[in-house]
Amino acid sequence: AMGLFSGGISSISSGVGDLFDNSYKYKAKGSRIEAASLRKAAGFARTAADITVESTGLQVLQQQRKVTQVIGSAQAQIAAGGFAMSGSALDILADSFSQGELERGVIEKQGQLVEGGYREQARSLDAQAKVADLAAEAAEAAGHNQKIMGVVKIAAGGFAMA
Repeated sequence: AMGLFSGGISSISSGVGDLFDNSYKYKAKGSRIEAASLRKAAGFARTAADITVESTGLQVLQQQRKVTQVIGSAQAQIAAGGFAMSGSALDILADSFSQGELERGVIEKQGQLVEGGYREQARSLDAQAKVADLAAEAAEAAGHNQKIMGVVKIAAGGFAMA
């Protein structure tokens, strides 16, 4: 009988401990804070991607302006030298234009790569935030189940002592 009584006390004690253990709340809260931080970081990554698109557009405009200036200057020098706009003079202008188009293509491609990296980072951070939300939900569910088990242990301990 003493063994049953001792087992009953142990079960009640364990059950009371389960009822008053709130550590799951801290785990859940920590996971929710982590999720919020990850969502904020994802927002920053999306903003950086948007800024990259804008910046790339400006760089392309600056580069096109530079090419226009180079071609205009070459035309003026050709005309000032008394040369006709034919043959080698046209080849020089065509080369300047082609070089400008290549540079524009490189600027655009680099901008797309950087933007894509930021967008992928944002998607990854969003996914991590979802995982943190699931961890918070799991901690809350485990805490709820722990409370139920605490009641069951107390009841079982009471029966064992009776």
